[in-house]
Amino acid sequence: MKEVYKVGAIIIKDKKLLVVKERGVDVFISVGGRPKKSETPVETLTRELKEELNVELTYAKPFGKFSAEAIGNYDWINMDAYFVEVAGEIKPSSEIEDFYWVGKDYKQKNIRLAPLLEKVIVPKLIQMRLIE
Repeated sequence: MKEVYKVGAIIIKDKKLLVVKERGVDVFISVGGRPKKSETPVETLTRELKEELNVELTYAKPFGKFSAEAIGNYDWINMDAYFVEVAGEIKPSSEIEDFYWVGKDYKQKNIRLAPLLEKVIVPKLIQMRLIE
């Protein structure tokens, strides 16, 4: 089984979760990515937020470790997720096609989420009453 490790940003605003869609992918994922050599999770988030959305990381707090089936070239994803706050206006980079703020009604709006978000993270955020 081919696994990938990612650090993910949980950005919540007005009870909605920020998700992004990379070019050529038909599902939304969390902001973040794989660490480069010797990067800490917070350093990875700082770099990825700047690269993907042109925003600055101002706050990061661990949320948890999550795993689920992956999309793309991997079978399984393991992710350390962090509650994150950012400064600046979101401006997607060339690798990000779109972004969306999802609530628990995302299915009715025909928004497709990656399995890790759909099956694990979003239900937990709903249960915690952080998104609605």
